[in-house]
Amino acid sequence: MARIGKIEREGATGETERLFLAAEALLGRAPNFYRYLANSPLVAKMLLPLNAVLMTKKAR
Repeated sequence: MARIGKIEREGATGETERLFLAAEALLGRAPNFYRYLANSPLVAKMLLPLNAVLMTKKAR
């Protein structure tokens, strides 16, 4: 079975770099989860706002 590769923040460009910047802005960092999701930036961008809401104190 093939494994999904993790994209490192330092090598990110274009849409992937914007994803990492957005994750850092909303979450304070780019979690490993988003390093794997960066293989599909569209999916990652859809999950980022949901993740940010769930991480707030009001959602806990």
